[in-house]
Amino acid sequence: MSKEEDKTSPHLITRRCANIEFRHSNGNNRYELVEWHHRKTGAFLNYCITIASFQKSSEGYDMETVGERYQRSLEDNHAVVIALTKYAFTVLRALFAIEEAEREDPIRFEEIRYVQPPWV
Repeated sequence: MSKEEDKTSPHLITRRCANIEFRHSNGNNRYELVEWHHRKTGAFLNYCITIASFQKSSEGYDMETVGERYQRSLEDNHAVVIALTKYAFTVLRALFAIEEAEREDPIRFEEIRYVQPPWV
């Protein structure tokens, strides 16, 4: 995978509902759940805070919450937080499985990577 593909691929799985978003953070190079806020005055009218991050381990991805932020988000917007948490784990399980398969058989994936899709 080229460096350009690495930068754009994570954005394909970004999902936002209400003020909660699952995304890849290029700055931290990890996946995270963030909560968006809006100020009426001052700089940075729209800003987000990380409520949980996902760290890759040998068995998949582990979720780490930040202080009480995840709990407060659950209390404020339970259905959305649960839905996006489930979405995040579904996506990350699939991503981990692909990465493991690629690690186990890199030659097969090299051949597949350079096949031009039929719609191009």
